[in-house]
Amino acid sequence: MGVQTTVTKEKMMTQRITSGQIAQLSQMAESAVRKAIPEVFVSMSITQTDAQYLVEHGKDFQEYCVTIFTKALLDLFDKNVVDTEVLSKNGYLMHKGVPSIEAQLDILHTLFPQIGKANAEIVKKIQEGHIVYSDIPLRVPSEDRGVWAIPHWSKIGNSYPEALEKVLSLLEKTQGTANYLKERYGYEYIRETEQKKQAMTLLLYQQQSDIILLQTQLGIRHRGMSIYRANKSMDTHEFGLGAYEVGIILLLYPERLEKSTDLWIDCSGDEFSPIAGGPFKATPLFKMIHNLTIRARFDSANETCGAASGFVNSWKWDF
Repeated sequence: MGVQTTVTKEKMMTQRITSGQIAQLSQMAESAVRKAIPEVFVSMSITQTDAQYLVEHGKDFQEYCVTIFTKALLDLFDKNVVDTEVLSKNGYLMHKGVPSIEAQLDILHTLFPQIGKANAEIVKKIQEGHIVYSDIPLRVPSEDRGVWAIPHWSKIGNSYPEALEKVLSLLEKTQGTANYLKERYGYEYIRETEQKKQAMTLLLYQQQSDIILLQTQLGIRHRGMSIYRANKSMDTHEFGLGAYEVGIILLLYPERLEKSTDLWIDCSGDEFSPIAGGPFKATPLFKMIHNLTIRARFDSANETCGAASGFVNSWKWDF
């Protein structure tokens, strides 16, 4: 007698779609199209000339059908807000090799010679060891808190998508990153959340420097949460990091994501649309399988993922 296994709803939410499900859904879609097209063509009084035009422009017709199908799926998913969380024990080690602020600044000025400096007063306090991290309580004991030097995107590109493209290109060159967002840049595909946009603008104003010194945690605080739940659960002075900020951190410290068992990083400070113009229902994700990869994923609670976040608070010192 075989061993009976039980697949819970939570477990199913973390597993990839199966080939059987793809076949079943493909059959359903094909059946719907075969039923709908004759009715649509008759209701629109499509003539033989119109039909021949579609045949001659078959590739454009197919691409347009895919666009409509994708929008329909996004609208369907949008009807159900994904406010869920699953148990996750995935983590990562913040090694002793985490670069100092001075080392981070050196790396950044090598990669981006055009950028200016960081706030000298804050850099000095960090060097002297007088920094006190955010007083927002830790959610789990293993939660990491660290300070990263991140140039504001406006110091790297003329737009956020342009700055992101430059960062991802550097990751491709230096780490062989597989970039599944390539050729889908521009505000019609990716945008910052209002919360992140306001937070980074505030930090830029407070620090009065090209490079923002940002207190962060890199995923453990929100591991196992859907994107919606992670953003909803963030503290008043906390915000989700985007693919640009996380990309900068990975340029500075690739060891954060070097094994497939390391917690993957949701970039909940960005919203992504797989088709130009929205709806923006996906989120960039950095993951590691055979190599570092960035792609977009639709919202679900996943034990392998956790949203990275930053903290906006007045810098405090221990004296």
